[in-house]
Amino acid sequence: MKRKFLVNLFLVLLLNVIVKPFYIIGIDAEILRQTELSEPGSYGNYFSLLGLTFILNIFLDLGITNFNTRHIAQSPHLLKKYFGGILSLRFLLALGYILLVIISGNILSYSSEQMYLLLILAFNQILASFILYLRSNLAGLLLFKQDSIISVLDRTLLIIICSFLLWGRNTNTPFQIEWFVYAQTFSYLITGIIVSIIVFKKVDKLKIKFNKI
Repeated sequence: MKRKFLVNLFLVLLLNVIVKPFYIIGIDAEILRQTELSEPGSYGNYFSLLGLTFILNIFLDLGITNFNTRHIAQSPHLLKKYFGGILSLRFLLALGYILLVIISGNILSYSSEQMYLLLILAFNQILASFILYLRSNLAGLLLFKQDSIISVLDRTLLIIICSFLLWGRNTNTPFQIEWFVYAQTFSYLITGIIVSIIVFKKVDKLKIKFNKI
């Protein structure tokens, strides 16, 4: 067990060392450069909206992920018992989160364009939180290799998509920050679908229920 853990820990570190520095230095920096050249202030606006969704992000989890990882690791059979209830709870939290984001955006007097971008970013946060919850099941079931791959899958997809948008387009249309946000959404969706398939195979029947866990 210790050897398996160490091997997969090395895999996680290796994947992150390969993927994340390239994303930060290559993709993120180039997006900042191109968006500021074509539309000054657009990246700053994106960053401020993203910050708001991060601040409210705590409402999406409330400690559920840590609770789930700990209990599934101790008793893997609890996955089938807890999964439907936690999924239902997270759905309710997501609705509450969206409501908080809308209220906050109105209080801050955001324009319609800003509200549109804010809602997409909020949706991305919901997807990211959902992926983290599903990954907690993988960690609890000691599926470290799958968890390692999923941990960098969204960023890898984002690098591929943004590389094409930044350097592979046969058009003079300036890069738009909305493209980056849409690329994030697509990357999270694909990652969410893949990790969902892995986890759902461990659950015989999915029952959405609202009860105490």
